[in-house]
Amino acid sequence: IAELGLSEQEEQGRLLGTLRFVEQGLPEQLRPVMELVALHEAYLNADYLEAMAKQVDADWTRQRTDDLVAALANAGLVRAGLLRDVGIGNQEIHPLLTSYLRSRGEVPGACQRAFVDIMARVADELAQRPYHEQHFPFLLYGANFHFALHLSQLLAMDYQFAALTQSLAAYAQNSRNFVEASRLYTELARHTAARAEEAGAYHQLGRIAEEQRDFATAREWY
Repeated sequence: IAELGLSEQEEQGRLLGTLRFVEQGLPEQLRPVMELVALHEAYLNADYLEAMAKQVDADWTRQRTDDLVAALANAGLVRAGLLRDVGIGNQEIHPLLTSYLRSRGEVPGACQRAFVDIMARVADELAQRPYHEQHFPFLLYGANFHFALHLSQLLAMDYQFAALTQSLAAYAQNSRNFVEASRLYTELARHTAARAEEAGAYHQLGRIAEEQRDFATAREWY
């Protein structure tokens, strides 16, 4: 707590001090994998974490990622309410855990790229599904999709940016959040205009306007 300049009297200070203590007690081979955990918000999926880990380093096996989650649980993060197993390979992450991990410094680029790529693949697979099949995955991983979208712009990962934007826009449209859907499709149109691939985004903007009974705008987009 003193090392972090925090107050022992405040709950947040005690929790952050605990996190530093836990991290320092992790086996050396598990510490690098924490960089991938730092990129997650709200929920962490074991299968996706494994796929990211393999992109970063072939030695980061499923056993290693499982060992990390188990070590964090055994160290008391579950009792402290910072980590919670919600089933189907998913762990709910307290925002304080994410904040602490990101406060240590910038996550290595290889980890960022792996996170963006896997999240884009997951989002892309959901893009064409109906709303009732999208709802639960977006509830769990929506925050991760948005953060991956932000990173994809910084890292100039064009394919992943397009996949994430289209999927988030499709979900917003299916959930009748037309303002957000229009914003995302407009962003996608700008992004793809340089490659003359914006027709798909224009078509979706036309569909949104049509659903809102704004036929003049729909005609313009079509």
